[in-house]
Amino acid sequence: KIDRIRQHLEGLGYPYRDVPCQPEGFRRISFTSPMREKFFGEFWWTLNTRQLEIVVDECRFWDGSQDARGNGSFSFHSRTKGDADFIQYAASATGRTATLYTTQREGGIDYTVRVQPRSQYVSGKPDRKWITKVPNPEGFKYCFQVPSGALVLRRNGKVFVTGNCG
Repeated sequence: KIDRIRQHLEGLGYPYRDVPCQPEGFRRISFTSPMREKFFGEFWWTLNTRQLEIVVDECRFWDGSQDARGNGSFSFHSRTKGDADFIQYAASATGRTATLYTTQREGGIDYTVRVQPRSQYVSGKPDRKWITKVPNPEGFKYCFQVPSGALVLRRNGKVFVTGNCG
C-alpha cells in the first residue's frame, strides 16, 4: 500500500508528507485530497465505464483481499452496505461476476463482495430448455419490456442480466 499510494500521488503531482512512525516499519503518509468523502456517495454512481474499471481494479488493494490462487478473483470488505452495493455494481457494470455476502458479527454486519474476472456468459444459456414456467398464485404477471433489451437485477445478493419478456 505504501508503494502504491506514493506511485499514485507522484503520478498525479500531488504534494505529500511521508514520515516514519511506530511501530518500526510503519509510515504516515498525508496529503490534501480534492474529494473528502469517506463513503461511495452519489458522485461515484455517475462514473463512466473506464472510471468504474479503475475503481474496481483499485479497491482490491485498499479494502480487499486477493485470491491466493492467482486467478484474478478478489474480495472487497466493508461495514457499510452502500459501499458494498456500489462495488458490486461497479464490478457487474464492467463485466465481472460480483456476489454480495453478509456476515453478522458482534460489532455489526460485515459486507463482502466477491469479484471474479470477466463473466463468460452475460445473459444465460442459449437454449431455453432450462426455463420452467411456474404458476403465480397471486395471479399477477411480472413481465415488462425495457428499451435496452436487457435488465440488470439483484436477488439474494446475486446480480444477473435478464432479457425482456412480453
